[in-house]
Amino acid sequence: MPKNKKFLKRILQVLMALGLMSCSDNLTDGGSQMAENLGSRYDGTKVSGGYAGVTPGGSQDIGYIRSIIAAGNIPDSSSFTFEGLFSEHDFYIDVAACDQTICVDFAQAEYTPIGFEENRRLVQLLLTSNVEIASFHHRPTQFFVVFDRSGSMTGDKFSTTCNALSQLVNFLDDGDQFGLISFNHEYSLDWELSSLADNRDSIITAINGLSAGGSTDIESALRAAFVQLSETDNSDGLDQRVLLFTDALPNTGNTAENDFLILAQTYADQGIGITAFGVGLDFGIELATSISEIRGGNYVYLRDTDAIEELINKDFEFLITPVAYDFRLQVESGNNYNLSALYGLPGGTGGEFSLSAAALFLSRSKGAIGLEFISTGSDANGSIAELSLSYVEAESGSPINETVVVEAAGLIVGDSEINYDQTGVQKLVALIEMINGMKYAVGLYIDDDISTAVEYLGLVADRLNAVAVALEDETLLTERDLVVALAENME
Repeated sequence: MPKNKKFLKRILQVLMALGLMSCSDNLTDGGSQMAENLGSRYDGTKVSGGYAGVTPGGSQDIGYIRSIIAAGNIPDSSSFTFEGLFSEHDFYIDVAACDQTICVDFAQAEYTPIGFEENRRLVQLLLTSNVEIASFHHRPTQFFVVFDRSGSMTGDKFSTTCNALSQLVNFLDDGDQFGLISFNHEYSLDWELSSLADNRDSIITAINGLSAGGSTDIESALRAAFVQLSETDNSDGLDQRVLLFTDALPNTGNTAENDFLILAQTYADQGIGITAFGVGLDFGIELATSISEIRGGNYVYLRDTDAIEELINKDFEFLITPVAYDFRLQVESGNNYNLSALYGLPGGTGGEFSLSAAALFLSRSKGAIGLEFISTGSDANGSIAELSLSYVEAESGSPINETVVVEAAGLIVGDSEINYDQTGVQKLVALIEMINGMKYAVGLYIDDDISTAVEYLGLVADRLNAVAVALEDETLLTERDLVVALAENME
């Protein structure tokens, strides 16, 4: 949980949670205006000609972290995720046209991490697809929403979720099916699974009639939704997905994290995916992260009502569309290199040189995976590593295996103290430094070494600024400002 430095604000939040609220109290007409997009000359869509990227499941953003810092607080170091930050960004590297479901491209950089003396060679692994962003549409799907209406959701969190559900109902297709279960200490079936055609107004009326209060039993409501989907007639072969909206603070029923994972994994094996939407600054991110690391699972944070319309209208199609399952990356280092770190895959398993992701999803942003190596000899040329990738295509069920050799590339000396073979890989270096630096600084802060923490964050901000200037990328200036804000919260 974050350390809260604004005691009065927290008291007001607790007092607000004591009252009941219905969805109709704060539901806005059509939702709030879309959050303002930063203009930037750095346009990742031109990299692959308007084709979607591919990103691992798990966290799809770091909105939770952004909200904590914006509120003047210090996040827990376990809340930072590389894949979440990477999923928010495009990476400008020159890739070949992709003529299959997933294609693999590389870029390389060499740099000295902040606080270290030894150089690192970073290999950027970029996954692309043959799916055109402009023409993509999700497959017809049976959606079952599980909506947390417990007392911990009262206030802004409840109104945010009500707006999200209203937006979602209006966004989905007539060919989609929709069901709704809401819960506190017990659950209720508020709308049976049925076609959205001719039912939208009635569904929104049902949503508006819900009110918040009581304790939280997520497990029973999730189980009921999974059972509804597994037992329904799906002779048309529609996709099936549970959408969980919660602050993820279970306090009744079966609260053990492993029991949630067993439940979700059991139905994932039947082809039913789950997307968790976290709401509120007390969002139980550890539980949501664990749920999202199962086969076909992911999560995203709804930081406020301003983010809802952009999420639904821009990214929802990709968020619910797994393109591959059981992705595994095995790394065999070359003679003159040792793998020192891997960034951007949630829930790695199988040892130091083998990591995995339960699912890969299409993404408007390109995302990335970073492989960091230390040179072990004077000869920095030749093979850096042999990579073996395997996955199962989501639509066809076909297993795919691919082996590629990454050869050391000649590098250009960069202005930002990063040498590179392609311009955009500097951005990945800066974002890796950002997450590593923020996690390290939080550790220093907890140990009461505040001055060192603030000084270190200043170095991270300087690197982000240097790469932002080199790439003319305003998105990195936003990340720089986030780092500066964290430092200010610590002072």
